Amino acid sequence: MKLLTRIIVSFYFMSLVVLISTGTTIAGPLEDLLLVQKYQNEMTAGNLKSAERLANKLTDPNMVNLTASALYQGYMEKNDLKSAERVANKLTDPNMKSIVTIGLVTKAIELKKCAMAQPLIEKLTDKNIQTMLRMSYAISCK
Repeated sequence: MKLLTRIIVSFYFMSLVVLISTGTTIAGPLEDLLLVQKYQNEMTAGNLKSAERLANKLTDPNMVNLTASALYQGYMEKNDLKSAERVANKLTDPNMKSIVTIGLVTKAIELKKCAMAQPLIEKLTDKNIQTMLRMSYAISCK
């Protein structure tokens, strides 16, 4: 988890350098940078809820995706599927959203949280993946 947050902060620093060098207004990015630093501290300490509150204040869509995916992973490690689903819904990239939804369905089936798995399967757009997950659901949840 520490490595991921370091990567996120490094990525953001590089983005900030590009913004400064191109003359783009940096008021928003600087606020986001301060939030990411606080976010990293909370993630390192294992305070996912506090980190999520900070991530909710971010304005940069790339940072929102990066922090949401890191939070998603943290919640999945703790088997907190409701929180993982909540942060997954904040992802703006459809491919990332699809990948984490598949992970949520798989984990929900594994933990026998079948009521949660069924509606998530229906959210997926790839019919082949839906079919595969429906078979897993039928084997484990019926």
